[in-house]
Order: sequence, then C-alpha cells, then structure tokens
Amino acid sequence: EDGIRDQPRSRGLGDVYKRQNVSAGAVTIGNTGAVSARMIINTASNGTNLSVAGTVNAVNTGSTVSIVVVDDDSATLDTVTFANTVGNASQVIDNIVISSATSAGNAIFSAAVGGGAAVPNITVTGGDVAAETSSITLNDSATFTAMTLQENTGQVTATIDGATVVITGDIQGGDAGEGNVIINATAATFASNGGIGNSTSVRSIVIGSANNATATIFN
Repeated sequence: EDGIRDQPRSRGLGDVYKRQNVSAGAVTIGNTGAVSARMIINTASNGTNLSVAGTVNAVNTGSTVSIVVVDDDSATLDTVTFANTVGNASQVIDNIVISSATSAGNAIFSAAVGGGAAVPNITVTGGDVAAETSSITLNDSATFTAMTLQENTGQVTATIDGATVVITGDIQGGDAGEGNVIINATAATFASNGGIGNSTSVRSIVIGSANNATATIFN
C-alpha cells in the first residue's frame, strides 16, 4: 500500500487511487460506513504498464466494492496486470470496471476471477476517440453474472486466453453488435449459465488462429 489517496475526490467514499505498481501479499477493499469503496488504478501519469501482485478481495463492510482500471492518456495506452486471484467465495467484489465513457482502459487477469462468488458486473467501455480502445484478457477461469462490452467511439475486445479456462457468465454487447470476443485458450468451456451474446449480440467472435489451435465448448 503506497498511501496514494485523492482526498478531494474521495469525500468519504473510500476511493483509493493507485498510480504505481501494487506489491503486497493481499489487497483488501472495503470501507465501513461508506456507500462505496473503490480501488482505482490509472496508468496515465506513468506511461507504462502496471501490475498488482497480491490477491485482491473485498471485506464485508456493507459498502459496494469496485475495481476500476482507467487510462486518461489516449496517446499511449497501457495495461494493468492482476497477477493473482481477484475475489473469493466468501466476499463478492461487486463491480470490475475497465475504462470510462471518456477514457480507455486495459486489464489482464492472470489468475481466477470471482473465486466461486460471481462478480455481478464486469463492464469494459471504449473511450470517446477511436484510438482509445479498451480490453480485458482472462488467462484463467472467471465467474461473473454479466460482462458488458460497451463501445463508445473506441472499440472493445474481450480475450479468453490461457490453458484450461472455464467461463461462468454471459459476455454481451452494450448495444447490439458491440464488442469483439477472441478465444485463444487451449481449452475453453462456457458453463451452462454462461455464453456469448445471450442477452445482447456482440460484433465478432474469433476462435483460435492460424498459429493457435483451441478447443471451445458451449454447454
């Protein structure tokens, strides 16, 4: 914990703004008595990729817990990599938000997301200019209710990568025909309550490539 905190913008909401790598065994998000508690990682001021090394979990405080990844610098888009698990079965992380309506955001989740407790909302939004493309990459299994690929002017891509990956949740467009889904995992399984475009269609689904074979099962 580097203690970086934007006091004027927090105003009792429990927001912690990170602008550098986070290296800790565990990161716990929560704020007793607050309406919301957010861990906001902004890569704009660094001009470099960032990483979160430890597990990221919520604490039971009664507040809505969110992880927000944003890049305010459209000239150079950087990525935040979560190296360890995000969420666990006992405490739900309510929202994972990649970017905003005016700024891009790019995140890689190297380990499992959800941990058995579904993240209710994962939202990936394109920025307000074409160059502000946003993305999420899942390199391990993920449990969520809905992942929404919400395009503005910038496009949005969700990539399923890694070895054996199970996706429990629906990947959907913000509006019909928004968002690209790429499946490059060696073996990807979409559970019975998961899928792509069940609620709202996406623009494209690409499974494998000329150099990367993949087996994908939709239950």
